[in-house]
Amino acid sequence: KTLRIMVRFHQSLGIIIPMSLFSRTFRASSAFVPNVAIASVTHTAAFSTARISPKEIVKRDIARPIASMSPSFSSPPSSSLRSMKIRPHQMRTTARFATEEVSSYEVDEDEDTEQLLADNSISDSPMEINGVNGDAAPAPNGEAAVPFREVLTSVGIYDKIKTIRDMPEKRPLSQNDVFCNRELKLSALKAMGFDMDYTLAQYKQPAFDKLAFEGARDKLVRALGYPEDVLDLEYDHTFWVRGLIIDTQRGNFLKIDRHKYVRLAYHGFNPISSITRKHLYSRTFNKVPSFTEKSFVNMDTLFQHVDAHLFASLVDMKDRGEYEFLDDRTYEEIYRQVRQCVDLCHRDGVIKDEVARNPEKYLVLDDGLFPMLKSYRDAGLKVFLLTNSYWEYTSVVMNYLFHKEKVGKEEQKKNSWLDYFDVCIVGSCKPAYLVDPYLNLFRVKPEDGSLLNTDGLFEIEALGPDGANKFLEQGKVRN
Repeated sequence: KTLRIMVRFHQSLGIIIPMSLFSRTFRASSAFVPNVAIASVTHTAAFSTARISPKEIVKRDIARPIASMSPSFSSPPSSSLRSMKIRPHQMRTTARFATEEVSSYEVDEDEDTEQLLADNSISDSPMEINGVNGDAAPAPNGEAAVPFREVLTSVGIYDKIKTIRDMPEKRPLSQNDVFCNRELKLSALKAMGFDMDYTLAQYKQPAFDKLAFEGARDKLVRALGYPEDVLDLEYDHTFWVRGLIIDTQRGNFLKIDRHKYVRLAYHGFNPISSITRKHLYSRTFNKVPSFTEKSFVNMDTLFQHVDAHLFASLVDMKDRGEYEFLDDRTYEEIYRQVRQCVDLCHRDGVIKDEVARNPEKYLVLDDGLFPMLKSYRDAGLKVFLLTNSYWEYTSVVMNYLFHKEKVGKEEQKKNSWLDYFDVCIVGSCKPAYLVDPYLNLFRVKPEDGSLLNTDGLFEIEALGPDGANKFLEQGKVRN
């Protein structure tokens, strides 16, 4: 009875029913009847059914419609009925199930029966798809209602998929496609924040990266004494993707899967053999690599492509053994100095001063940017900007994106783009501000970029009820 209720309930919802659930149900029932109806929902939502007698299960597999077994089951369309072979892990076998309760260990010991069942593989013939999540109630126009019809139509595959084999191997992607690995109800959000660099502001490649690469390359030679040949290094942004891991201790670049298994590894620009890769990074009986040590760096942002390319180039130079200067330094020391030089380029004006002078050369215009921000505010969300860039650079970039051209100083001082944000935080020191409670908070005057002291949270509390809004009324730009 319990089994019938479970199947009927899940069938009505079109939910996949794991066969392991039935195995547990069989074991739990001490009054199991000789003839049992089993319904399973496959990944194509086609119902597979079988009427099994424990005395016959070791000899054959029988498939019959649900309607012939019990009035408790409604019969699905005939096109959805599939024959089902019973696997060892799906049903325990022996006639003793009919009269007494036995342990799974005892049943699993019946090796001959399990082998007989394992030899009967499931048919691999195409299975028809009746909807995405099972058969649904008919639509008003008489057609079968298909869940997610609108979604399937929007991606151009509705009416094209009749069997699993009809699924396209590849589908063209656009820059407007959104990918996620969990559901998010946007209507439940109260605020939405954006970074500026490589988020609202997209940069042209490889022109923008070359500013950092060439600036860091010059600093390594002029300030730190690296060989002059370093000045001949060229940048290739096509060699890199986000998601890699840099092993700074060994000069290696790793691509791992979700199980932390290293699928691919390079030393500098040279691939590492499978044997060496497994020797260095495979798990052992008492050690599983976590890749969280300080010597491992995640390439999470596009900014790190510059670090990676310059570091890989220096690794190759060091391995050639032609430079005494590099022979005296470890891979880890070389990476640390590369990181320092690239970071300095972002702070001393080598990159941002050039972008401010020629924004059209480095920034990508997007007609949908500000309409998108407006739509969020119109929906009642609070919208904020949170960037590590300082006010002067932020103002130049956002004004260019808003006006779609470089504007004069008077127009820039108006900062009309601020109307699309409830608050703007520049020089945010991400991610340090998350763990450092002593970072100072200043109010920025947009007209001239000057800073004014503020007590932040203490000032908001001192303003009394609705202190946050009163605080923002005095200026919504913070540093």
